[in-house]
Parts: sequence; structure tokens; C-alpha cells
Amino acid sequence: MRADARAERRRRLTEPDLDFHTFCETTTLPTSSTSQLERAWEAWQAERYRRGETEHPPDPRDNPFRPR
Repeated sequence: MRADARAERRRRLTEPDLDFHTFCETTTLPTSSTSQLERAWEAWQAERYRRGETEHPPDPRDNPFRPR
């Protein structure tokens, strides 16, 4: 692993976990409809996985905004 990759990982570990509301505000994802909320939730889960906050890739079946 490169030194800069390790530094990036350490930096992320010191950050607070990304919450859904903050993610939507910082990425300016619209959340005014159910379909937009569904997409925003999936993007948030993917970002959490990318940051290493969760060990499992996002599963669309776990989306609380997905119509049943």
C-alpha cells in the first residue's frame, strides 16, 4: 500500500461517520420525492462502503425508501 493511501485511510478514520442527512446536503442530491430519496439512500450506502465505514456492499433490498 502506498504511503499516501495509508494517510488517506487514517484521515478517514478520524472523520465522523457520514450520516444520510449530511450526505444529501453536501452532495446536493434532491430528496423531494420517493424515487429521489431511494437514489440518494443508495448513493449514501455506496459512499459509506467506499469510505470503509461498512464491510458489505450496498444491497437495494435494505433501502427504506424503496417501494415494496
